[in-house]
Amino acid sequence: MRNTDSIEDVHRKPFPDAPSGTVDLDSVISTSDLNRRPARPPDHVAENHALIGLAKAMAASPDDILHQLAETAMRLCYAHSGGISLLREDKKSFYWPAVAGRWAAHRGGGTPREFGPCGTVLDRGTAALFSHPERHFPYLAEVTPGIDEALLLPFFVGGEAVGTIWVIAHDGSCRFDAEDLRLMTSLSNFASGAYQTWRSLDAKSQAHRELQQAASALARSEEYQRVLFRSIPVAVLVCDRDSAVQSYNRRAVELWGREPHGGLELPQAQSHLADVLRTGLPATDVEAVIERPDGTHLAVVANFSALKDADGTIVGAIASFEDVSARKRSESLQAGQRRVLELMAQDAPLSEVLTSLVATIEGQSPSGLLGSILLLDGDGAHLRHGAAPSLPHAYNEGVDGIAIGPVAGSCGTAAFLKQPVRVSDIAGDPLWADFRDLAATHGLKACWSTPILSRGGAVMGTFAMYYRDAGPPSEEDLRLVELTTRTAAIAIEHKRAEQALRESEARFRNMADNAPVMIWITDPSGSCTYLNSQWYRFTGLSAETGLDLGWVEAIHSADRDRAEETFLAANERKESFRLEYRLRRSDGEYRWAIDSAAPRFGPAGEFLGYIGSVIDIHERRQTEERLRQSAKMEAIGRLAGGLAHDFNNQLHALSGFADFVARDAGLSGRSRHDLLEIQKSAERMASLTRQLLAFSRQQVLVPDTLDLNDAMRDTQAMLRRLLGSDIDTLLRASPDPIWVRVDRGQLLQVLMNLAINARDAMPDGGELAFDTADREVGVGELDAVAGTPVAPGRYAVLVVTDSGTGIAPEHLPHLFEPFFTTKEVGRGTGLGLATVHGIVTQSQGYIWPENAPGSGAKFTVLLPLADEPGLAPSRPDRQRAAATPRARILVVEDEDVVRAILVRTLEAEGYEVVQAREGKDALGQIERLSGAVDLVISDVVMPVMGGRELGERLAATWPKLPVVWMSGYPRDAAFSEGASRDDQPFLQKPVPGDLLVETVRRALETLARVRCGL
Repeated sequence: MRNTDSIEDVHRKPFPDAPSGTVDLDSVISTSDLNRRPARPPDHVAENHALIGLAKAMAASPDDILHQLAETAMRLCYAHSGGISLLREDKKSFYWPAVAGRWAAHRGGGTPREFGPCGTVLDRGTAALFSHPERHFPYLAEVTPGIDEALLLPFFVGGEAVGTIWVIAHDGSCRFDAEDLRLMTSLSNFASGAYQTWRSLDAKSQAHRELQQAASALARSEEYQRVLFRSIPVAVLVCDRDSAVQSYNRRAVELWGREPHGGLELPQAQSHLADVLRTGLPATDVEAVIERPDGTHLAVVANFSALKDADGTIVGAIASFEDVSARKRSESLQAGQRRVLELMAQDAPLSEVLTSLVATIEGQSPSGLLGSILLLDGDGAHLRHGAAPSLPHAYNEGVDGIAIGPVAGSCGTAAFLKQPVRVSDIAGDPLWADFRDLAATHGLKACWSTPILSRGGAVMGTFAMYYRDAGPPSEEDLRLVELTTRTAAIAIEHKRAEQALRESEARFRNMADNAPVMIWITDPSGSCTYLNSQWYRFTGLSAETGLDLGWVEAIHSADRDRAEETFLAANERKESFRLEYRLRRSDGEYRWAIDSAAPRFGPAGEFLGYIGSVIDIHERRQTEERLRQSAKMEAIGRLAGGLAHDFNNQLHALSGFADFVARDAGLSGRSRHDLLEIQKSAERMASLTRQLLAFSRQQVLVPDTLDLNDAMRDTQAMLRRLLGSDIDTLLRASPDPIWVRVDRGQLLQVLMNLAINARDAMPDGGELAFDTADREVGVGELDAVAGTPVAPGRYAVLVVTDSGTGIAPEHLPHLFEPFFTTKEVGRGTGLGLATVHGIVTQSQGYIWPENAPGSGAKFTVLLPLADEPGLAPSRPDRQRAAATPRARILVVEDEDVVRAILVRTLEAEGYEVVQAREGKDALGQIERLSGAVDLVISDVVMPVMGGRELGERLAATWPKLPVVWMSGYPRDAAFSEGASRDDQPFLQKPVPGDLLVETVRRALETLARVRCGL
């Protein structure tokens, strides 16, 4: 609180009953100190003088006695402030009617009854000296100047404490003593009498003031009533017991249009007035009509009240009348407008809407206007009949189709000028020259026409007001014109907008229903409100089952939650979305579809819902999946080819050194057995690399033309031994030969892998059938079932069917993936079916799996048909050229161990061998030997200079030098850009020693024949 706060501000604040952090009450009361302090001698003269002065003051100015008492107490006690505290009537607080000295500014303030020095003195009924009372009453610390000491004494009236008299010392310059207590006791006794006198005078003064106020109020009330009676905005009449009008105000004269003498002359209200005069009960809200001298009628609402004398006898009545004509017209107009709007909302015909509007306006006119609305014709040059309910039918027919022009009656001219045209006298106005007789025939004397304009300012029609008397329209009629034209414009534009909307919706539905995609629309809540015909055709749903949220049921159950979550999240954010899911077609098949949607917003930016389209992407998705699978297989194939290359180099070394050891005649039987196991392991590893190359379609195939039926018969016995006696193997071969061109060994690999796969699916035995046939495949005929485009043509068909457990639907797409297996760990590499797929594909064939009807699995293999082979032509015997006994062979190989085996094998056959690590080194060796090399055996993939560049350099410099190529890669992969010639032998690592020797021998024989000219 600021130090300038008054005690009034302080005492209005809430005070705690027992504030924390303050001293107790007894600590601030030091009344006993008064008797211990040295007391000044009593000054009875001053005391008597003061009391006499107070008595005179009470007689002279009793209303100021309390202030005089406060001044006297302060002066006699040499205090800084003095005052009187009186208990308020509610007994809850004190107020200070008199304060003198430094606290004079706090006059009118006070302290709480239950928590303050005054209340403490009244509670104790005796004087009390307070020392720094703010220590117990903290709110006093905020009042300035502060209290150093305060001496308070109660005073009583009729034995009841009513207040206190007090003096205050604000600093140590003043100390109260026993003499002060004596003086204050004397003054407190005087205060009791002074208080009673003050209260008595105050009560009399109050009564006098109230009497004066009542008289003044009565005079004012009478004047107010006179003024009110004259100026009140409603008409007021005062009637006697006989219903005769005795007095009236100015508004009554205005309302009646005359002095309303005599009786009331209101038939609708007369009975109500009689009831009031008879019973004394008021009558309210009585509707009546006043007929004025000019013939006009005013609707009024009357209220009647009885007038009574002092004895309660009815002596007359007072009646008030309020003109409600304008309100009635307004209510009627509003009702008419509501009818018009309701008709518009109900999509009523425009003629019905406009007729209702004109009828409403005619009912509002005090001048008996006849309304007419003409509408702009489609040609923009004429006006057609719209609505004129009160005009004669013949007249309406006469003006229907009137031309728009500068001299075309009121309406045609108003439409031409786009502004109102007012004709007060049709008979003499040149604008009506062509229609004057028509108007006269039907008694029409005046016509005021206003164009009906669109929001863009275009003419849509006219509104005309006809009158049967010449002259201008009333002000009220003119006010109706703007309302009529505005409402008519709204109705016309609304109808045009509806028509445009219907046409737009028809165009949209026609476009949407003929679109090749499925289209849907939702409202803001997400409920589907429209599905086009393509949706219904595709899904087989109806509007009853598809709209609202029924469309969700057509989505695959596994995709449904995701689709709903995506849609609801986008609907909440009002954002575009795009998702893919499986949609049930009418035949029950689930097809992959892509759903794209965008939010719709209204002109004001309000969210209207979504519009979306659904496209069947099943074939596209399958194509993409095939491309992904192809890319994956290609990547795995490259990896497999690289692994096979490195693996084959190591196998070459392993097999070669094993062969060298096996030639040792002194090898023990146990060691020879161990060596045999090493060779078997090497062969198994070589077989594994061939499988890697098979599924990656990089293996070396040696195709041959053979009869598929014969090949199947040749493998029957081997397959029975492989599968065991609990599996019945059936061959249902075509009666005619089926010629195919395949690698016989790889075909056997396909049959064995499929048979083993079937055996694992029949742990308890079963039946395995092989069916062969040939067929013609048309364009796209088998694409869907094969999962890939099948080239049209004639094919050999091999179908392998088992009676096993079948294939889980989720496994079907992955069966041919490398390393995919459903078998237990350790029971398969996952390369078997991948190898089959690779062999078939490399042979330009196709293979696909299916679940057989009933149970089991079915694999279908297509291989291109080949021409039936003829007899091989006989060749004349040629003289066999002998190999050069000491031929020089250049071996080019970057792997040291592989090169060492090659050199050792060839030297064992008696050849002279020259070595090189890579192509550049090989060219250097040939140049060093001046080209005296009979044969080159070279790896393909080497550092510095590989086989591709080496082959090109050899062909350019020594074109007749024979070359034998080797690689861990297949030939096509090793020579990716065709760097080798087809007449140059190619050996895929690991190369058995006897095959190497035989290949070298044949190459040298060919060289010998060339040199001999054979």
